[in-house]
Amino acid sequence: MVNCPWSPYASCDTKLFSDLDSAFIIGSNSPDRREYIDMIIAVLKEFKLEPSFALDLNQYNGKQAFCTNICSQIRKSRIIIADLSGSTEIVCDKCQETRDIFSVNVFWEYGYAAALEKDPIIICDESQFVPFDVADKNAEFYNKGNLKELLRPVIQQRLMSPIPINPNNSNTILINSSKDTHKKILRMLLKNYLIKYYYEVKNPPKDPATNNTVSLLIDKLKDLGDSQAMYFKDDNGSIQHKKIISAYFGGDTRNFGDRIRNKEIEYDKEKRDLAILAGDLALVFYDHYEESLNNEKNYLKYIRQDFESEIKKYEFLEEDYNHDRFFNAIDILEKNYRIIQQFGPKWKDSDSITEWKIINPQRLEEFIQKKSINSILRQLI
Repeated sequence: MVNCPWSPYASCDTKLFSDLDSAFIIGSNSPDRREYIDMIIAVLKEFKLEPSFALDLNQYNGKQAFCTNICSQIRKSRIIIADLSGSTEIVCDKCQETRDIFSVNVFWEYGYAAALEKDPIIICDESQFVPFDVADKNAEFYNKGNLKELLRPVIQQRLMSPIPINPNNSNTILINSSKDTHKKILRMLLKNYLIKYYYEVKNPPKDPATNNTVSLLIDKLKDLGDSQAMYFKDDNGSIQHKKIISAYFGGDTRNFGDRIRNKEIEYDKEKRDLAILAGDLALVFYDHYEESLNNEKNYLKYIRQDFESEIKKYEFLEEDYNHDRFFNAIDILEKNYRIIQQFGPKWKDSDSITEWKIINPQRLEEFIQKKSINSILRQLI
């Protein structure tokens, strides 16, 4: 929540750039300008954007009309188009003299969007003069015949550009620690690897690699502040199997082996929650990050392929690639934390040429440290 700039008693949960499929049109409500607004709407829809114009949101009229129809739309939208053109008024019927009447609201809304660093696309009817206080801006001048053609490359370029991020923005979501979730998964892995160690029916081979993994998991749990793990090794660093078995399964070592062989004790499988899945996706982006600095095009399809391999890599974590969960994790990195950005054509399938950029490398590393379980497992297994 951020404090509302217009009311000292209100707050707002509409985050900047929170709807990357939306666009807001700032323009005159005059009927003689409506056909131009409709042309802008048509072009935005060509780019699969959802356009809004305040006059069309009259179902929200009332006390919250300004908040819902204008302010929140400006805050959340990826693209703002500000048509500064005014309505035309006849001042002399006899001589057909006219004058342009600029809308105060249009300039107010444009100023608010500019103050939020939304970088509005400024357009104006070529038959009108732009007021001096915006005359130095890069306005595009149009007529009825060329408006659509003029807008298409400008919108395309804007969609290809990274979203500007202010690191001091009060909308920034803090990256909270996931230690408790990590401890839960590491405990599950510790139990499963211990079962694996004792799984053979006769004369267990006591696989050294599995036993080493058990030792490393204990150390990592101790690093995460798991007080119980402090007692799973003796003073010489040797693993106290009987203490782990007693803590997690009850009984002694012999009884433990019998229960495994009788299938009374079996492996548990753990599925990553969405926050950890997003952390593991961030890890894949980080793997590609240094290479991406030297590439002109970084396609999301390669991230998707490596991500599928990454989440299937480790034994006992129950995760099959799921398209919806992949894009839910993408949304967390892009819309919630502003770490990455997709641009270009919208993703449809593995042949799509959707591209990506890292917006905030420091936050990417912080997110991996706090959320990824695979970053831990890479060190252990």
